[in-house]
Formats: sequence, structure tokens, C-alpha cells
Amino acid sequence: QFPFSFTVSKFLITTGSNFDGFQRDSQMLDLSIKGGSNCKDWAELPKDVEAATGGVIQDVVVVCGGGNYGESLDECYSLNSKPATLITHMSVKRKYAASLVIDKTKLWITGGWSSDTGKLASSEYITLEGSEPGPELPILIQSHALVAIDNTLSLLIGGYTTGGLTTQTTHYFDHQGHNWIQGPDLMQARMQHAAGVVTDEVTTEKIVIVTGGEHNGIKLDSTEI
Repeated sequence: QFPFSFTVSKFLITTGSNFDGFQRDSQMLDLSIKGGSNCKDWAELPKDVEAATGGVIQDVVVVCGGGNYGESLDECYSLNSKPATLITHMSVKRKYAASLVIDKTKLWITGGWSSDTGKLASSEYITLEGSEPGPELPILIQSHALVAIDNTLSLLIGGYTTGGLTTQTTHYFDHQGHNWIQGPDLMQARMQHAAGVVTDEVTTEKIVIVTGGEHNGIKLDSTEI
């Protein structure tokens, strides 16, 4: 058994679609309170969007990209005030991208799919002032996961790559050396999965957990460490 501790207790869930259509509202889930929900009058996104990405930079909730009806988008919006405010445009349109907040000041957005060019191997840093080029990814990738191991190391996990393939590869990125390092293969190739990092309370080891997703059209209910 692993006694895990979770360092993050609040999750903002926004945009997306279901059987009722596109959803523009947002909801905060707070694991520290009974019932898990924390209501706030968040701004709605002004467009129908699914498969967007985002994070909190300088206390501003930022949502970027996504798409609708076969199109991908390049807009980044702030949800902190009503109506939602357009803060910048990404360098390319991105849907099914993954992102991380870096130093609380910028959002690192990786890969994704562009309705103009297809799968992407580029990345970029989004700030409240604009967009800056990021490192090129080791592969063309969309529908992947991205987690921060610590302040200097991140891990890109799985996804949908060239040739219509779901991949089981992982890649570390060293933010100090600015280089990619091949990581261990997943046991199960996955796309559209979720991943996170928990801490072993005994050893203080950072443990990456990957769960769910899809492979060859089959929905997955498995989890791996």
C-alpha cells in the first residue's frame, strides 16, 4: 500500500460538451470540503469550445484554444471577470493540446491539433502580455498528458501521433538544460487520458499516476503508475 498525499485540492472544470451540447460554464471542485463543490459566479466562455487547455497564471484563470465543429481556435481568455476577456492569441490554433503553469507566470502549451496543419510538434508560453515560442516537441502529438515532476522536470505522456497511432511513449523535458529525454513506455498506449503527481508520505517520492483514456477506439478504465 502507498500512503499518498495530494498537494492540490481545488480543480476548475470548464468548457467541453456532453449529450446536451456545448457547455460554457465553469465549476470549482474543492476536495477539502464536504460535497466537493465550491460555487462561484465564473464568467462563461463566449464560444462553444471543447478540448481546450489552461491554468492559473498570476491569479488569473486562463483558458486557451480548443475548438468546435471541426475547427480549432487560437484565442486565450481570462475567466476572472465578466464577460470573459480575450487576453491574447496563440501562435497557432490548438485543440487537444496539454499545458502546465511554469513559475506561476506563464502557461506552457504543448502540441495539439490545428485545423490548418494537423498534428503539432510546437509549443509556446502564454503570459498575460502575449505568446513566446517554446521548445519543439520530440514528436507530433495531440490528446496527450503533461505533468510537472518538480520545478525543473516535466513529463509528456502518451497521446495520438503520426500514422493514426496511439502511443505508449513518454518524454521528460529538462527545463534547465532545455532538452528532451526518453522516458519509460506506458504499459498501455493511451490518448485523451488524465495524469497527475502524488507524493509518497513515507519516501517523499513523486509518483506519476496515469488513468483512463482511449486506444484504438476502445475506452480504458485502467490506471498505471
